[in-house]
Amino acid sequence: MTKFIVELCQNHGGNKDVLAKMIKSASIAGAEYAKIQSIYSLELTERPEFEMPSTPSFNYRPYEAELNRLSNLELSIEDHKWFIDQCVSAGITPLTTAFTKRTLQGISKLQWPVSILKIASYDSSSYPFITQASSLFDHLIISTGASYNEEIAHLNTILSSQSSLQSYTLMHCVTKYPTTIQDGRLLRIPWLKQYSPSVGFSDHSGRRYPLFLSECAVYLGAEYIERHFTILPFDETKDGPVSINADELASLVEFSDLSKPEQLSYLQRTYGAELLNTALSYEDGMSTIQEVAARNYYRGRFASLTTSGSYDYNWL
Repeated sequence: MTKFIVELCQNHGGNKDVLAKMIKSASIAGAEYAKIQSIYSLELTERPEFEMPSTPSFNYRPYEAELNRLSNLELSIEDHKWFIDQCVSAGITPLTTAFTKRTLQGISKLQWPVSILKIASYDSSSYPFITQASSLFDHLIISTGASYNEEIAHLNTILSSQSSLQSYTLMHCVTKYPTTIQDGRLLRIPWLKQYSPSVGFSDHSGRRYPLFLSECAVYLGAEYIERHFTILPFDETKDGPVSINADELASLVEFSDLSKPEQLSYLQRTYGAELLNTALSYEDGMSTIQEVAARNYYRGRFASLTTSGSYDYNWL
């Protein structure tokens, strides 16, 4: 049975009224989990190498502009408590993604109804950070998008050795926004099963085929599907172009309730054999220049600031 995580990300724009409506809408549409991002602008790192002009392979974000943008999207600890209460009232399980060691410590003290934490792709090889998270939460869901095969194998070794961790899930993810069908590489999902008790897919598909890769992942046995979610027009937020709305989420949930033969028949009938064969192929890891460029930029984008003014990165 596939469970659906809605990534509310920054689509709320820092507006709690919008966020409350997103939570209710996702719950009604059938999502089991609603997720926010515990991001704080003061933990954004200033790195001169990314102040250069954007390249064809990746769109860099200058520090000052990104600092100003993120400062309007932050959710305080009190906002986190409010978010948890809103989710409980709506009948959906709340969780978040932590991006630094300091933030991890803070959010672990909150009264989460289920002790579960999401870790982003760019921290999937931050083993000290993951070890710390394993001591604070019962279940970790870790995207593996910016990872090499040997890093995933070592990650499994780290996770399986944590006595306090009850379970973990590794998510296939392509760190290319939006993700095309050609770059989906969905056979990575069954490949991950050798390294994880459960597997899933964090999908960043664009608006041309918004549900196709997620539907294929459900057919392949993904136990979790994570999708960016919005209640606003898709062009009104930064993450809107890789998001789905409530009607599309409800369609995904309905698809997941079909039998495997029914799912396959629907995929063949709706999308055709050629597109389906393209999606259900390849188990490669990172294979595009854009993914490597994204890894270089996002890994270390946030860090805990020490009293001496230096950065305490998650992999240290």
